[in-house]
Amino acid sequence: MKKHSKDYFHLFYSQLFANTGDLLTVVGLISVVYSMTSKTTAASMIPIIFTSGLFVSSFISNYIYQYFTQKQILWIFQGLKLVSLSIIASLLMFERSPIFIFILLFINALFDGFTNPIKNAMIPFIEKKEYITSANALMNMMSSMVQLSTWALGGFLMSLIGAKYLFLFALVLEILSYFFIIQLSERHIYNNEKENILNSFKTVLRHNYSNKLSLYLNLSIIFESVATSIWVAAIILTYTRTFLHVDDFWFGLINAAFFSGTIIAGLWMNDKDQFFTKISYPIIIYIPLILAFINASFILHQSVLLALLMSLLMGIFEDSRYISLNSVVQREVPKEALTSTYILNNLLSSIFFSLGTLGISLVVDNQGVMWAYVISGVAYVLTFILGLYFKIAIKN
Repeated sequence: MKKHSKDYFHLFYSQLFANTGDLLTVVGLISVVYSMTSKTTAASMIPIIFTSGLFVSSFISNYIYQYFTQKQILWIFQGLKLVSLSIIASLLMFERSPIFIFILLFINALFDGFTNPIKNAMIPFIEKKEYITSANALMNMMSSMVQLSTWALGGFLMSLIGAKYLFLFALVLEILSYFFIIQLSERHIYNNEKENILNSFKTVLRHNYSNKLSLYLNLSIIFESVATSIWVAAIILTYTRTFLHVDDFWFGLINAAFFSGTIIAGLWMNDKDQFFTKISYPIIIYIPLILAFINASFILHQSVLLALLMSLLMGIFEDSRYISLNSVVQREVPKEALTSTYILNNLLSSIFFSLGTLGISLVVDNQGVMWAYVISGVAYVLTFILGLYFKIAIKN
């Protein structure tokens, strides 16, 4: 990371500790809430509540951004998140009703919804254009490594120290994240012209509609969110049990192969960032077609080893495109419109990933797991067609 700025270093490590803390928080909360209620439904409410909070925050984020700078948004709402997590920790220790935990979790998700678009849009403010691809590659690689390792780490720590103390450990990681956030330099002051909540959200839509790259990013995320919902644990587990007819042990390996692929993509693109910057156009346009074929391959055989290989390739190609597309957007979209781009991106991805997961789960239950991969493949083909329509905007 020598070629990157000091602010990128601070952003990177704040995200590392925050992402790890967030996942451990979910692991601990699911276990504690299930123990308190003995109901799977109560535990399953946690990701639903979190997604709902992100959804609501998307409508009011731009209104709030009018009154604060980027750094202020991060340290204020990350600080409030620490307060809410501390209260949740106290409630867990005294085993209070889960309803209070759910309310605070929703508020916590609101705070994340306010900070996430800022974090996503910050790289162009703190990095030179020629380093943006490398910066995104490193950030995505770190996120994938956290995803790959933290669920196993959470399970190990939970068996070692218990779910309540696991939550406290996650809180310590969030505090470390906050330490790096307050080290960030002040880079950008927002427009002094104030709008009401409705008009501020209309501004988000207007920024996205007027810029072809922003529009493409946020239309393609609709199809991609549906396509990637097949990587929900329940779908992969059903695939290994009912289609491959192998032990559940392979379910974990298939998931790990996918995230290993994303890590490989991050390492490769960081090392050869200038090369990948030059070929961003074909990566963005044509990789969805490759992903559609890889999806189809999952239901054309019953070899678990081939499924592992395809999962690895899926991770490599999926993440290569994600890094390339976001790097192009961050280089080319005007900085004053970039936060609006990611507000809408977070909104659409949360909605359509949830709808996609629900819809595909219903299809799997009623028609079989094969149809999940058919739907996912069709979604990638539609992404490819959309890319052909927008290719001039992407290429330029």
